[in-house]
Amino acid sequence: YACQSNLPSTVRLLVHGGANVQARHTETGMVPLHEAASNGHIEVIKVLLLMNAPVQPRTEADETPEILAQRNGHTECVKLLQEYETPATREKRSDWYHGTLDRAEAIALLHKHNDKDGSFLIRFSDRRGGTYVLSLTYQRQDFHFQIKNKDHYLFIDNGPYLESLEHVVEHYKCMPDGLPGPLVHPIPPEPRPPIPEMPPSIFNGNTLRKHSDNSKQVKKQSGSFNKSNGDNGFENIAFQMEAGANNKHSNHLNTSEFIPGENLILGEVLGEGEFGAVYKGVYLNSSGVEEPVAIKTLRDDNNTVTKKEFLREARLMMNFDHHCIIKFIGLSEGPPLLMVQELIPLGSMLAYLLEFPDRVNPNYELKIWASQIACGMKYLEELRLVHRDLAARNILLASRHQAKISDFGLSRTFGSNDYYKATQGGKWPIKWYAPESYNYGSFTHASDVWSFGITLWEMFSYGEQPYGDRRGVD
Repeated sequence: YACQSNLPSTVRLLVHGGANVQARHTETGMVPLHEAASNGHIEVIKVLLLMNAPVQPRTEADETPEILAQRNGHTECVKLLQEYETPATREKRSDWYHGTLDRAEAIALLHKHNDKDGSFLIRFSDRRGGTYVLSLTYQRQDFHFQIKNKDHYLFIDNGPYLESLEHVVEHYKCMPDGLPGPLVHPIPPEPRPPIPEMPPSIFNGNTLRKHSDNSKQVKKQSGSFNKSNGDNGFENIAFQMEAGANNKHSNHLNTSEFIPGENLILGEVLGEGEFGAVYKGVYLNSSGVEEPVAIKTLRDDNNTVTKKEFLREARLMMNFDHHCIIKFIGLSEGPPLLMVQELIPLGSMLAYLLEFPDRVNPNYELKIWASQIACGMKYLEELRLVHRDLAARNILLASRHQAKISDFGLSRTFGSNDYYKATQGGKWPIKWYAPESYNYGSFTHASDVWSFGITLWEMFSYGEQPYGDRRGVD
């Protein structure tokens, strides 16, 4: 009532008195911040954010306060919510993140710590294509919550969108918000082997100027690395790069613009994409051969804006033909509208680095992947296209020796100019952007090179967050 009636002082008193800033309406799922944003009460919004209310709670219809404010024409509230920077967290992943554990191993660790209420850990599960899981003990019962991913944000069930695992833990320490109880006692992992240091001379000065999508030129490029820091197997990099164009994970699938729905079988969910769920599936191609594929779904066919963006990405990918870029196979009308792409067995490079650092040699795999990313980006440059979302999370691994660029939702082609000018903002990955991009909305091949540099930093730090806990505004 205080949020609906624009009573910021009352809201402050209620929260200080123990009121729950995430109290959900039983039918709509709206929380106080939804009410304030929907009614345009900007001072109430400021109070709630100051009292640690998450900026992106979700209704049962998956609507955030920003969406409600925009729908009702409250432009000042929309601007405040868009520009709000979530405070940096003091949480340390090393206190509670265990890497790959199955459920039985997690339960054993919880019981080992005397089943205290609020004992918890976060682990990586190989099931369903790989996902983070929060394991929690409360009143001598064990609970396991999948931490899902959407648009670079993390969430649990109907909970708010949060920026990182650290923010997830911090939020659920402050309040249960749908969990059986708050997170209280973190269970630390066993010490891991130290991360290998990055050699000072990984690249020589000419490496990034010699890349090409031509396999013979790629061979020259891979040979331009300083071999003095490599191991004996490094001599095979050129072979691996050249073979990538012809291996079973390259562009051997026949592309068609339209795929009949009866030729597709949806399997398990791999994760959440920008537009909807991504499924593992099977495609019966025109030759009668079953091919494993990834199937991206469009959650809301009736939303003309998202449908337009979904089709824009598909149109771009139809023109790609390169072994270092994920292969587009076709569209299926549905409903829902489906985009079919090749299935990449090892998933995201970022997840692989976090889960299997001991399998990745900085002088071998990382250099191969870096060369292949540069090779694919050179190809995009020749098509006069800027990617605008190049990051480790958007590099997929077909094998330990083949990386592919994916996720072209933000990609744009140039007109007659040598740059793309963004006329609208959005949830941009600021930490990966060059200064001219986030300051002026200007995107060029040079700004993609900047993002490539950040991606290299992610790779050779084995998945660390760029700039640590610093906020985008900093």
